Amino acid sequence: MSKKSQKVQPKHPLARRTLTVRKLMEMLEDLDGDLPVVISADYGDYCHTMQALSIDEVIECEVVESGYSGSGYAVPKDDAPSWDDDEDEEEDGEKEEPQMFVVLR
Repeated sequence: MSKKSQKVQPKHPLARRTLTVRKLMEMLEDLDGDLPVVISADYGDYCHTMQALSIDEVIECEVVESGYSGSGYAVPKDDAPSWDDDEDEEEDGEKEEPQMFVVLR
């Protein structure tokens, strides 16, 4: 397999199991551009009610691990300090760039 055809595997576990912007755009291209868009999320109740939540903005940010989230990950609040963890340092001591995500919220 040539280097051009090899896919780079993202390091962040969540990035390995979610859509990319490119794939999302492909999925949306045949839909009516005037349709309203919502996201769904499990309410967390006994019946696992799926909520329909409005989208107010699209941002780019890192996603952090969270023990409070059912997914194990959370989107930091706007006023939260940047996630700074020594585990992100590479062997040569340089800081590894965080994995960025597009977040609909």
